[in-house]
Amino acid sequence: MKKYVLLFIGIIGLQSLMHAQGTVILDSFYSASLGSTRYMRIYLPDGYDTSGIDYPVIYFLHGGGSNHNSYSNIYFHLDTLIGNGHIEPVIVVKPDASVGPYYGSCYTNSTLYGDYEDYIVYDVVEYIETNYRTIASRDKRCIMGHSMGGDGSLKLAFKHPDLYRAVVGHSGLVDQSVLLQYYIPIILAENGGSPPYTYNPNAGIFTGVAFTLCGAFSPDTTDPPYFVDFILDSMGNVDSTVYDLWRPHDVPVLAAQLPQDTIAIYFDCGMSDEYHCYPMHTALAESLDVLGLDYEWQPYAGSHDNQLNVRFPIALAFLDSVMSTGIDEGYAARPVEQCNIGATIISGPLTLPPGEECRVFDISGRYVEPDKVTRGIYFVEQAGVIVQKIVKVR
Repeated sequence: MKKYVLLFIGIIGLQSLMHAQGTVILDSFYSASLGSTRYMRIYLPDGYDTSGIDYPVIYFLHGGGSNHNSYSNIYFHLDTLIGNGHIEPVIVVKPDASVGPYYGSCYTNSTLYGDYEDYIVYDVVEYIETNYRTIASRDKRCIMGHSMGGDGSLKLAFKHPDLYRAVVGHSGLVDQSVLLQYYIPIILAENGGSPPYTYNPNAGIFTGVAFTLCGAFSPDTTDPPYFVDFILDSMGNVDSTVYDLWRPHDVPVLAAQLPQDTIAIYFDCGMSDEYHCYPMHTALAESLDVLGLDYEWQPYAGSHDNQLNVRFPIALAFLDSVMSTGIDEGYAARPVEQCNIGATIISGPLTLPPGEECRVFDISGRYVEPDKVTRGIYFVEQAGVIVQKIVKVR
């Protein structure tokens, strides 16, 4: 099976070389999908204020228990890689996806947490591409993340290959069947060790992770005090009804829906990962092999997060190498140039402006029949000019 071959000559030793000086800003906006104001940290490369050029964008998804202020060490690696010419200048966006009552949103639309998938793939992208000088094209848009953001980035990229050219996942929970194999004995031990079991999200870290996943995949807002349908029954067995709700969110299941070679895939994990992510990643690699999908998988000596300062430069170089290869002909149809038109948010059918015949295309540049418009970002072209930008939220 062909994998992506990466050449990272001297990447690890770049710390001693020169640095660019990017700017990190705090921004906020109102998310229609969540119905609230959300914050984000945005890295703008050196020269952004004066260059007048548009930039590619990488969206970074944080892990559970953290937020948009976390993972600040990535800025050093961006400055170093850009300053030494190893990657092109790029904007990096770190949106906040933290939410209670558990460890985070899992970047999933949930009746308990809110519509965090829509927030990331629609609201955040639309806001950034309206308010910053970006290259508003799939070929210059990537997504990456760590831990909860690692499986979150893979999940969103696999569900929305029309939006992202490449994906990086660091140390995520990327295979549900393997997760349960390792987690069930620990969860049972955390909750008394013998049946009948009553599960408490505060019983231990692995039980807390399970409740977090249940809040995303099997929420039940009518069932206090925890408002989830838990994955295990009182005898410690997997509840098949709940597992059926989990499965559509499993990374290998989503990978099976991908057309061949539509998105560049990279993932890595420490072989001593304390959350048992390593066997999940080996299982994901096996699944992708069966599907015939190309990918880059890099296991390494380390734990869940103690090697991120080594892994971030490798991941950023991977994304840059993909975005630098030019247009992906499998998706390119009509280039989406920078559009400064304010977006119109709609929740019903798309109504085209009067006058000459209009054409509608999505954010990847593909033409779409007006009556086929679903959730997402769209542009309306009339007489060869973009006259309207649409964000359809329902």
